[in-house]
Amino acid sequence: KRASNPNDYHVNTTRAFLLMREGEENRRAARDAFVVAARERPDIAATQDIVLGLDISLNDTVEAERHAREMLRRNRKAPLANYVMGSLALQKGNLEEAEMYLRKAADAAKPVVLAQNDLAEVYRRKKRFADAERYARAAIKTNPALYVAWETLGSVLMDAKGDLDEAEKCINKACSLSRSADGKEEDVRMLISLARVQVARGDKQRARMTIRKVQGRIKELSEFERTEFEEFVKSVR
Repeated sequence: KRASNPNDYHVNTTRAFLLMREGEENRRAARDAFVVAARERPDIAATQDIVLGLDISLNDTVEAERHAREMLRRNRKAPLANYVMGSLALQKGNLEEAEMYLRKAADAAKPVVLAQNDLAEVYRRKKRFADAERYARAAIKTNPALYVAWETLGSVLMDAKGDLDEAEKCINKACSLSRSADGKEEDVRMLISLARVQVARGDKQRARMTIRKVQGRIKELSEFERTEFEEFVKSVR
């Protein structure tokens, strides 16, 4: 095996950054160039983090898992790699595995905010509401503009029969932050939580209108989210 050449690393990272500047259509090619660079210099963690960040933005879960596992073989504490593995486990409903990985990312010296949020969601599903609230509030403190963290906190408060006024404010904040320029919530899950708040407030008429909006976008939900939503709809009838 030939020895790595530092110049190869710089050539590949320069090419990758140039591709990123040329537009989103070149994002995959940029990711692949960063992958080559990371292999040339596996000791530079920042390059590996860039690769994972691009995997996430491309929604390439297969490559994200592969690259995360490679990072964890070198450093079991790598925050972003632990977040990726935990997030994928959560998507599959493997809560114990998700918790194991996400705690490492959420409790790191520089915590991954999405890991804090996802860990809060893990604890919400496990009905460990005090832990769920703690990590949801931590995510909001880390990044107050992260709309999904506001939604998570609102959902936790509702599930725990906590402060409904605060829960409603959190959900409204999440909806506001998630709206695109045309006023549409880009993440349909925010509408589900909005409907839940409306039901909790006794306003079933508005909730049914919100539910109809969600039903028109049902394909955007994961299997778990769809099941949870369908159970909620039954309770509104």
